[in-house]
Amino acid sequence: MIVKYRKAFFNDVGKIRNLKQIEEIEFITEVANRCNIVEEIPGFKSLRQYPGKARIEIAPFRMV
Repeated sequence: MIVKYRKAFFNDVGKIRNLKQIEEIEFITEVANRCNIVEEIPGFKSLRQYPGKARIEIAPFRMV
């Protein structure tokens, strides 16, 4: 599967100081890059208001 990241994503991750949250984000991004269907990603949820868009919840953060 092709996963796209915005530049702001890397800037925001660079500001996180909690090591556990960074490890969770790394785990989710690795799973997203390896999976074949999006439903395999933990915390994945399609957005009803925006067809074709989704979010992934990680601790207090959301990746959209």
